[in-house]
Amino acid sequence: MLTYISIGPATIPSYPFLSLIAFWAAMWLAAKEAERRGIDGDHLYNIGLYMFVAGILGGRFWYVLTHWDAYADAPLQALALTANAIAAPEAVLFAFIAAIVYVYRNKLDLATIADVGAVGAALGLVIGGIGAFLGSQTLGAPTTLPWAITQFGEARHPAHLYVTLAAAIIFGVLWFWRTKPHPSGFLFWLLIALYAGARLLLDPFFALPATIGGGYRMVQVAALIALIVALAAMARIEKDSGQKI
Repeated sequence: MLTYISIGPATIPSYPFLSLIAFWAAMWLAAKEAERRGIDGDHLYNIGLYMFVAGILGGRFWYVLTHWDAYADAPLQALALTANAIAAPEAVLFAFIAAIVYVYRNKLDLATIADVGAVGAALGLVIGGIGAFLGSQTLGAPTTLPWAITQFGEARHPAHLYVTLAAAIIFGVLWFWRTKPHPSGFLFWLLIALYAGARLLLDPFFALPATIGGGYRMVQVAALIALIVALAAMARIEKDSGQKI
């Protein structure tokens, strides 16, 4: 693994560095796609920045709120931004709320913005996935396959590399569909459906999963729900537009 990247005299952790590159690349490509559709690309940069800030602050606020006992004696510690002390699902929710507010305040078409954002997000998933793999952010399940990687002294699946390869295929699919006739909102839900399907199939290759209920993998449960919602949304879009997908 390449957990650190050397740039001149500086040594930078690969995962945070490539995550920032992924975020910038996603905004850049979304802006280019917006301009291709006649929309000011600056809107996509603004949306990306608002989502980033809202996600970080909202996720941190929610984490502190649900772990207040740890901060009651030193409330100023709540202002410290620690990567592993941010509630990820809530951060995503706050980020999407910020994006929707921006879209409506600027009288933009939400479905079209979601589509151009999906193309950029697909690229971001590929670059971010490479960073997560190089930075060993996840632990693969044990395996004897010849392409196994060594983690903690044991041969394991390169699980996040599988997800990254799936993301690259998804990006290719969206890149192909972006110039084809399709109703607004289709690309966004296509991204959700394909990525959710990939995580549903690939999560068993990850070790130490979070579980709920009778031992069901949390990621797979969430992915299945997202897949069902996305397919239903795509069917509704097709019906309302009268355009065959």
